[in-house]
Amino acid sequence: MILWLFDTISEFDKEWVTKCVPATEEQIQRLEDIFKKYHRTIPTAYLYYLKAM
Repeated sequence: MILWLFDTISEFDKEWVTKCVPATEEQIQRLEDIFKKYHRTIPTAYLYYLKAM
């Protein structure tokens, strides 16, 4: 799935890959804290995206 997303985004913007960095654990934790306030969790696919890109 991540490879498909990578390829799809690359079709629109060839340079985006040079600008992307994976989210840090601290950033992911802050996002999880926000989701918890609303009794939600980060969607798994989005979590994979954050960690990979």
